[in-house]
Amino acid sequence: MKILKSIACAALLTTFGATASNAAIVTGQVTGGQSLSQGGVFVELTAPFTQSSPNSTVGRNTFQDPNLYAFNEGVFTVSADLALEFGSLTAGQRIESHLIAYDPRRSTTMTGYVDFDGEIIGVASSLSSLVATSIYENASVNYRYPRLVGLERRDSFALSGLQRILLDFRASSPGDYVRVFTASEIPLPAAAWLFLAGIAGLIAKTRRKVKA
Repeated sequence: MKILKSIACAALLTTFGATASNAAIVTGQVTGGQSLSQGGVFVELTAPFTQSSPNSTVGRNTFQDPNLYAFNEGVFTVSADLALEFGSLTAGQRIESHLIAYDPRRSTTMTGYVDFDGEIIGVASSLSSLVATSIYENASVNYRYPRLVGLERRDSFALSGLQRILLDFRASSPGDYVRVFTASEIPLPAAAWLFLAGIAGLIAKTRRKVKA
């Protein structure tokens, strides 16, 4: 009996640990504006990356093309409460951070979107918010934050559903950048519940045999 219980507990811990699921970028697209006519596309980066100049650098004219870029920054536990341009972060909350970058060579318009596989819970779009959330940056990337790095009056974003951010930018130097936070959860999959139900049934059957 004790052996069966131990097996069940070990299986639960193994399954739970093996299925840790972190929210990530799924896809994106440039849908309109001058960038679309210039051949701009969505590019998901994996840090460290070579598409910028210098390599793995964002924030100060480092891409200079009509593409929309995004990359995952990492999984973090929020250290302190923080209000953002959309949503907020709560101390102790487990989150994943992502950066979206649009950095054309000259003043250019772009509409597009980025999808995530987790719920969007916060968006930092001002210089002050980007700096305040710099503790959630990717350690492999060099971030440069000049005075105008946040969104300006002609720039906007909106959410479509829980997992898509819509972007409407007009950018020049040094580009437009937003940091998106998604919920990072560790769900217990249905298969684990079925397995544990089977173990429970086996334990119950063993108990009946012992009583008999």
